[in-house]
Order: sequence, then structure tokens, then C-alpha cells
Amino acid sequence: MVRREVRVRRLLFIASLFVALAPLGGCWVSGPEVQDKIDAIPVQDVPGTIEIQSVDPPWGTDAGGSTVTITASPVGQGAVVRFGGTDGDVVSIEGDQIVVHTPAGSPGLVDVEVQWGAKTGSMSDAFQYFPDGSGRVGAIGAVAWFHIVGDFLQTGNTDQGYAWVNFTDPMDYDYTAFYGTGLDTCTSAYSFPGTISEVTDATQIQLSREQGDGLNLAWNSDYDAFDSDLSSEGTLGVNAWASHATYDLDALVGVTSYPAITVKSFVQTPGPFDVSVMTPNPNPLDPTPYVEQSLDSSLPPAVDQSNLQILWDQTDPGDYVLLRLDMYADSGSVDPSEEVRCLVRDDGSFTVPGSVWTSSPPSFSELDIWVGRAKASGALLPQDASVVGVAGVYWVVGALAFYAN
Repeated sequence: MVRREVRVRRLLFIASLFVALAPLGGCWVSGPEVQDKIDAIPVQDVPGTIEIQSVDPPWGTDAGGSTVTITASPVGQGAVVRFGGTDGDVVSIEGDQIVVHTPAGSPGLVDVEVQWGAKTGSMSDAFQYFPDGSGRVGAIGAVAWFHIVGDFLQTGNTDQGYAWVNFTDPMDYDYTAFYGTGLDTCTSAYSFPGTISEVTDATQIQLSREQGDGLNLAWNSDYDAFDSDLSSEGTLGVNAWASHATYDLDALVGVTSYPAITVKSFVQTPGPFDVSVMTPNPNPLDPTPYVEQSLDSSLPPAVDQSNLQILWDQTDPGDYVLLRLDMYADSGSVDPSEEVRCLVRDDGSFTVPGSVWTSSPPSFSELDIWVGRAKASGALLPQDASVVGVAGVYWVVGALAFYAN
């Protein structure tokens, strides 16, 4: 009885195979109900490999929150992205692109993994975490133009400019730190309060502007900075200055240990302006003690050391104004006997405190005066969210006859 039941079951099984399979063109194919069951299995539940084509950008801050686009296939809704084993926050999935916000991590390279159901894929050392630089400065320097006025300094001199940039570990200083620690302050023999640690091994940086020539700054080991002399405004060439211009960081050439970043509005430059000073009124019939006199005069205006009031026009204000005052106590001296630096508001005037000077000029001395209107960049470096502390500066440079009252 038992053997008969087994035999019947085998016959029924063989019969079911003949029902499920049908000959077609000499081949055997599965019946439609079997294929339907196979098609009903979700693709992501079938084991397989996901290929990651790119991670863009391949870096971000260790605080997390950087927006990264992963290109990978096959992927679909419900895919998970991990950075160093930690899930990121997937924002959207369209086609083969996954937009994700990175999780927090530790500085250094990590693997990127994509999982979609039973399918997985990974790319080794595909993303680099940088220490969070939010609120700190990651690039410092200036793109500046010097407009020389007055017959005294113009003799044998022409307008000129320069640019220099350093990429640094995030620090608490921007370009203003070369002139003071607070607005409307002056200091004699002032010096930069900290150190600058360069972090890139690039050989050149390239800046472009929308209309006109850009800037190429090559690494100068003598100054430990990328620098360049600038040609005249409007002159064709790779190193042209322009007022009211915006320069974008386009490329770092030869870099291997620093990300190849691009930055919009890396430098912004102000426009030209005029400078004057208040001098003692030579008219004895006029009760006004001081009168305004331009720096652009045949003879240097005579000013009082205890009441040096500087004025400039407000047609196009910048973010701040820099003052550089170099006093030459000895006629024909190459080096100034005293240097005063000021960081002031761009509100049209400033009186240099007489108390800031530590020495007095013997009779009349030469005082070279530099008044620089500056615009701050405010752009962010994408890899660590640090601030671009590179200033665009337009300087008016002249001379004064300086005397002690």
C-alpha cells in the first residue's frame, strides 16, 4: 500500500511538469505563471553588486551636513548610503543619482557604501573628512591696487598692484589682522598677531573674472605665498587689475595634498576714491581752524601730528578702511622711523589719535600715507566651510609734510 502511494505521487509530479512546460520551436520554456512569479520578485531583493561611479564632491566637514551626489547603479527608492559605516541622510534619488547629506565623521579618508535591498557596492577611500572650519578663516591674502597721487611721490613712480594668497588651516585671522584687532583703532609698530600655516602643495592658483583678464598667482618660496605683480587696469594680459570686479577661484595647479576646489566670489574689489586731509587754515581772517586739502597737490599738505584728520569720499563704501602711516624723521632715509597702522570704519573720516605716536618729527618730516578701501570676500571654502579672508583693496598713496605741534 505504501509503495503504491509513492508511485502515484511520482506520476502526479511528472504529469505536473508536462502541464507546466510546453514545446516551442524545439525548446522548452517555463510557463507564464512561473515567469510571473519571477517577475514579481523586487529587483532590490535579488542579490547583486552596485557599481559606484563617482562621489561629488569627495570631501566635506567632519561636522557633517555636506551635500554630496553619489552616482551609482543599479539603485532605486530606499537606497542607503554610508560614509565610513555611518548612514547619511538621503535627500533624493533620481535615476542613478543619490543626493545625500553626510553624517558627522572623523578627519581623514573613509569608504562610501551604497545598499539597495540585497544589492551592495562600495568605493574605498572615496570621501575625505576635513576638520570643521565654520566661522574661521581658511584662506588669507589680498588683491590690491596702488594709485599714487601728488607730485612728490608721483615723480618716477607709476600705479601698480600686487596679489598674494595663502591657504591655511582654519584660523582666527583674516586680512584685517595685519592692521589692527578692532575697528577705529591704531597701533605703532603693529605686527600680525599669529602664525600662518600653509596647507597646500599647489604650484599655482588661477583666478578668473566674468569680463576681462584673470589672475595667475605662482608659488613664491621667498614669501611663502602665491603672488603676482599686476599690470595696469585695462591692459591686456593674464595679470590685470579691475575695479568693481569679482574674481572666482578656478583652479589649483599641481596640487596633490589639498582638494582641487573652485570658489565663486573668491575676491571682490572696490572702486577708486579720493582722499584729503584737514590742514591749518592759512587765512587769518577766517575763524575756521582747519580746511580740507587734497593729497593730489603739487606740494605735500602740512599736517599736525596731534590732529591728523583724514577724509575720503563715500560714493562707493567698502567693508572697512586700512591706514598705513610711515614717518621719515631723517631726510633721505630709506626706512621709516615710525610706522602706524589703523583699521577703521568706512564712514568717510578718521582722526588718528596723537597719543599713538611714540616719537615726534624734528621740524617738518615726510609722512607717507596709504588709505585703502577694502572689500571682504565672505565666500566659503567648500571642503571645510571656512571663510575666504582674502581682501580686495584699492589704495590711494600720497605724502604729507608732518610736524609736531
